Amino acid sequence: MPRPIVPSASLHRSLRAALAAILVIAGLGSAQSAHAQDKKGGDSVVREIERGFFLRANAGSTILVGPRSALLKPSTTLDITVGQDVLDKLKASAGWEITITQSIFNAKFGSYSDLTGSSVAPQNYVQGDTYSFGLLVGGGGQYYPVRRLGIGGHAGAGIQLFPLLIDRAAWEQRVVPEWGIDPGLYNGVKFTAFGGVTL
Repeated sequence: MPRPIVPSASLHRSLRAALAAILVIAGLGSAQSAHAQDKKGGDSVVREIERGFFLRANAGSTILVGPRSALLKPSTTLDITVGQDVLDKLKASAGWEITITQSIFNAKFGSYSDLTGSSVAPQNYVQGDTYSFGLLVGGGGQYYPVRRLGIGGHAGAGIQLFPLLIDRAAWEQRVVPEWGIDPGLYNGVKFTAFGGVTL
């Protein structure tokens, strides 16, 4: 039985360098027009956010829940988002956004023999290190009871792709027959939805 294929160090370095460049560019472009002054009665009112397009980059981690959490470590996740503010009031704001996201989950096991007899069912097996690429569309809003404190929600949906890193012929002719089932994670795109509370 072949061992899980782990991407080479050079591939990891290339991905990190490319994503670091994206983060730098996004950071430079994410500054929104701010401190625009509205004149009213001779007094200047400083508005910290104006309606308009924005570019944002995020870096963090994604933690799996469910059966596959026993096989994959928390990921390194990088996002780049473009969006638009459609509501800008003193007490409320709202907007939409489109996000391109990438996650890298490292395997907790060293070979497929480690999966035999484990508590994880074969339909939840993974190839080893697993990449996830996604395109998400969402929106949200916030209410500001006091200055600089917003309470709101964020929700949306999108698609994700988990590419097969192992040679497909070896996967189909050796790995899947050994497991007796194709987990299906690496076949086509997956639909996803998300939602949560924002502060």
